[in-house]
Amino acid sequence: MDSSKQEKGQKRTYSSVVSGDESSSSEKELVYERFTKPTPHSFVMLSSTTKFEQGLPNKVGRVFLESSVISFSAFDIDMKPIHARYRKNSKSSRSEISGPLGTEELRNTSYFCLTTGCLSSTGPLGTEELRNTSYFCLTTGCLSSTGPLGTEELRNTSYFCLTTGCLSSTGPLGTEELRNTSYFCLTTGCLSSTGPLGTEELRNTSYFCLTTGCLSSTGPLGTEELRNTSYFCLTTGCLSSTGPLGTEELRNTSYFCLTTGCLSSTGPLGTEELRNTSYFCLTTGCLSSTGPLGTEELRNTSYFCLTTGCLSSTGPLGTEELRNTSYFCLTTGCLSSTGPLGTEELRNTSYFCLTTGCLSSTGPLGTEELRNTSYFCLTTGCLSSTGPLGTEELRNTSYFCLTTGCLSSTGPLGTEELRNTSYFCLTTGCLSSTGPLGTEELRNTSYFCLTTGCLSSTGPLGTEELRNTSYFCLTTGCLSSTGPLGTEELRNTSYFCLTTGCLSSTGSLGTEELRNTSSFCLTTGCLSSTGPLGTETS
Repeated sequence: MDSSKQEKGQKRTYSSVVSGDESSSSEKELVYERFTKPTPHSFVMLSSTTKFEQGLPNKVGRVFLESSVISFSAFDIDMKPIHARYRKNSKSSRSEISGPLGTEELRNTSYFCLTTGCLSSTGPLGTEELRNTSYFCLTTGCLSSTGPLGTEELRNTSYFCLTTGCLSSTGPLGTEELRNTSYFCLTTGCLSSTGPLGTEELRNTSYFCLTTGCLSSTGPLGTEELRNTSYFCLTTGCLSSTGPLGTEELRNTSYFCLTTGCLSSTGPLGTEELRNTSYFCLTTGCLSSTGPLGTEELRNTSYFCLTTGCLSSTGPLGTEELRNTSYFCLTTGCLSSTGPLGTEELRNTSYFCLTTGCLSSTGPLGTEELRNTSYFCLTTGCLSSTGPLGTEELRNTSYFCLTTGCLSSTGPLGTEELRNTSYFCLTTGCLSSTGPLGTEELRNTSYFCLTTGCLSSTGPLGTEELRNTSYFCLTTGCLSSTGPLGTEELRNTSYFCLTTGCLSSTGSLGTEELRNTSSFCLTTGCLSSTGPLGTETS
């Protein structure tokens, strides 16, 4: 296709070129043979390296695909459309894609998921206009969708789950229309659902948990309708529940904890009705409680900590009644406390932090009385604080981040006072901020991403002010952006995906302008598609 035809036919295209320099002709033939003559249970991916070529229009990048083939066992996937597409394009090294990720224009689009592919989209992800769209799931599958993710229009859609499965859905994820749908769970299972996740319509539905189990539910997760439902916990257990998680209706319910235990509860988690309940902690213990977690009624209760210990308490966790109690910390320590965790009575108390340290505190965690206190962070550090965590008094405080760093803060986390503060990110970086996280004041700030990069930003994350900013993605890449994430101004931007690829984009993530863009998926692959893998639109 020459340049004039390319401009007429479709704006903002990019090229996917299979490099012949790094592969033999037999290897190339293997690539095309895999696409043209696949086996029923194999999926072919091209590992790739990505380069930017200066001078290309609209920050177009070239993705150079090595001809190494990865084939792995998966579920039956209809490869015919992509086979046909690659047969059609076998004499040409150029493919075109168009449309934004997560914007109105994702309609009738295909894009590659978070790990090894690339989605070319003409409609948004998660907006009304995702209707009649197809997109690739987060890892290795393909979503054929007639509606957006998380909107009413995902109805009658099928999409691939996050890893290796395939979702056939007649409604959107998290909306009323997920009713009577089946979809694959996040890892290896399959969810057969007659209602959406997290909505009233999840009633009488069954869905697979996050890893290897299966949830049979007659109500939605986190809504009143979870009553009288059973669902599988996050890993290997099964929850039989007569009420929703975190609502009043969790009363008189039993549910499985996050890993291998089972909670028998007569009230919801975190509500007054958890009183006189027993439930399993997050991993391997069992809590026998006569009151709810975090309410006055936890008084005079004994419960197991999150992993292997046992708490003997004369008051609830986080209430005034924890006074003069001793309980085991979340993993391996023991807290000797003269007041509850998170209340005024934690003053002048010492207790064990969540893992292996010890907190010497002259005030409760998260209250005004945490002022001028020092306590151990969640893992191995020590927090010296002159104010409580998450309150106005966190101003001018320094505390240890969740793992190994130290936060020097002149305001509380998530409040107006976080302005002009610097704090350590979740792992190994340091955030220097002139405003709070997620507020207007994050403008003109630079902060470290979640792992090893550094974000230099002239606006807040997810607000209009992120325009014309560059920031580091979640792992090892760098995003050079002329607009905010999820706003109109991300248009005509290039940004790095979450892991090792690079997206050259002429539109924003989640905006109308991602149309006619090329993007690299989150890890190593790239999909050049005008429709989903195995769907009519491909």
